[in-house]
Amino acid sequence: MRLRQRHLTLRWLLANVRYSGAPSPESERDGGIMDTSLHDKMLLEVRAEIADLAARIEQLRAVERYHEARTTDLWGDRIIQVPTVTLAGRRQIDAAEVVLRRANRPLKTMEILEQMAAGGFEITGGMKQAKMSLFTSMTRKKHVFKKVGRGLWQIAQMNGDR
Repeated sequence: MRLRQRHLTLRWLLANVRYSGAPSPESERDGGIMDTSLHDKMLLEVRAEIADLAARIEQLRAVERYHEARTTDLWGDRIIQVPTVTLAGRRQIDAAEVVLRRANRPLKTMEILEQMAAGGFEITGGMKQAKMSLFTSMTRKKHVFKKVGRGLWQIAQMNGDR
């Protein structure tokens, strides 16, 4: 409410105090100079409003950081969201290939499974069993998947290797 009052005061002043650099006939009587106390009051109000806006900007930046942290992984890469229609009804190995191609970077086995689940792939038998099954399947398809670290996979043709 206080901000609204200051805003209205500023609007009133802008509408009613016209100073173009040249003194008007009314202000010639006082030498074209506004009362110093009016300037001081306006300075205080403007500085208070600037402080309020700075605090609001900081709040918005905190919200931005919060949401940004939820859209990036530990390496700062954007987390991909695979659309549901692309993975529903696919075989596990095909869904994993789609996820890795869309990620365009190496992913851990569990990250692949999480993205598959987010994309509509139905995981049956629990995550531990699904992880072991996916790991085994990707190990067997060396022409499609390349292991680049402990539990870390990428598409074999990603860097031109086969």
